[in-house]
Order: sequence, then structure tokens, then C-alpha cells
Amino acid sequence: MTIPDEVFDLVSKVSNGNGIMEDYERICLILSNLTATELSSVFQKCDILKALMSIDLHDKQSAQIAIKLASIVFSLIPLFGFVQSHQEELLLILESTKLDLIEFILKRLRAGLVEPSCSVYNIPERILMSIARLVLHDKLSLSMEAQNFLITLATKCPLGLKSVLGPNVVGTLNPLCSKSEHLIRVSEFAVQLVSKQPEVFKDVENSGLFQPILDGLNSRDPLVRLNWLELGKLLTISETGYHFLNKQGVFSRLLDDLYSSASDPLVDLLLPDPRT
Repeated sequence: MTIPDEVFDLVSKVSNGNGIMEDYERICLILSNLTATELSSVFQKCDILKALMSIDLHDKQSAQIAIKLASIVFSLIPLFGFVQSHQEELLLILESTKLDLIEFILKRLRAGLVEPSCSVYNIPERILMSIARLVLHDKLSLSMEAQNFLITLATKCPLGLKSVLGPNVVGTLNPLCSKSEHLIRVSEFAVQLVSKQPEVFKDVENSGLFQPILDGLNSRDPLVRLNWLELGKLLTISETGYHFLNKQGVFSRLLDDLYSSASDPLVDLLLPDPRT
């Protein structure tokens, strides 16, 4: 079919901030009926990503339209070629408040990491640093998507582990951990990484990512320690993790504190529930 001129007019309209939801729906309808060749022609002549950025994601309907439009974009263009050529636009999305759209894009980027041709060089440094910062996001599902992306990069992509443990990820996160919640998120990422690929344990240890767990488990404050016990428990699932904590004296200190602090009512928080 011939590409309707209407689609160019609509993209221009919404990109200038003058569109309504029906305009976006019409754009999606037209694009979904074009061939791959026709879609490529449209993308060359107008900035679909700018139209995507202009959607005000104030309700479920608009979020669905945005994700549908994003699906059309990512279905045609080679993923990492698109990342390279649209860095600025992707950064705008990753650093925006369009959380559903960010999660969708992270899922698509993560799916691309398992392609045989994938390389760490497919992910520009600025994009990688922006994704790393999302690990600290208040929205848990978004933080988990960012963590999953980084874990996949580290475990599936050649040189990915070196990239993740280097300045663009760990180096970006460390100065930003101003709250205990941030330290917990980063530590969750480290524990999940070694659970997926135990052979990288020593590399992760050498990066310093386990230090907050050790500090938390060695805290004199039972409430602080309680926040870190779950992560400590997850770390002991692997034999390597168990021996690591044991070598650091974590278990002996916990036992000593339990015996010596029996009169402290807060210490009950660290004990197993007698009903279980």
C-alpha cells in the first residue's frame, strides 16, 4: 500500500505537543498496516521516537498506546543500531517519569543482549550509566528491570561482567548510595548476580559490592542488622557465599551477640519465630 501522507502530518502534530489520544491511536493503526519496507521509509522521514516521547502517560490507555507504538518501532529496526543512532532520545526516556515505557524499553534491551552478535560495545556508556542509576529507583519493579538488564549483560554478553563491575555501573552507583535503601538495592543486585553465575563470585567480591552486606550484618543495631539478614541468607544458598560470610566471622559474631544480648527485647527480632 502507499504510505498515507496522514501519518507524517500526525507525527508532526503530536511531536509539537498538539496531539490528542486519537491521533496516537491513528498513528499506531496506520503503522501496524505497513510493510517493513514502508515502515523503514516512515522512520527515515520522521522522528517516531519524538512522537513517542510526547505521549502524556497519565492513564492506562495512554501507557498502552505508548507501549504499542514502541513495539512497532523496536520490531523493525535492528535493536542496537537503533540504540546507537538514537542515544539522546533514549536517554530522555530513561531519565523521564514515563515509568511503564522505561520498563518496556529495558525488557527489549535485555532481550537483545542474548543475541549472538551482541557486544558490550552495542551499549553506549551514557545509556549504561543511566540504566545503572535506575537500580536505585523508588519503584521496585523498575529497579528490578534495571538489575535484570545488568545481570544479563554481565552473564550473557562477552566482556559484560567487566563492564558491569567497572566505572560505568559500579562506579556510577557507589557515589549515589546516600540512603540505606540504596545500599540494599545495590547489594540485592550483587547477590542476584552471583546466584545466576556463581563462578563470578570472586570478581564481585573484589569489586566491593558485598561490603554493605558485611557492614549491615556486623552492625550493633539489631534493627539495622535485621534489614540485612535476608540478603545474608540468600548469599549463603551457595557454598561459596556461605564460606565467604563464615570467613568474615559473620556467623560467630551473630551467635555471640545473641547469647550476650538475651536481655535486649530487640534481639528477639533476630531469632526464628518459635511458632514455625
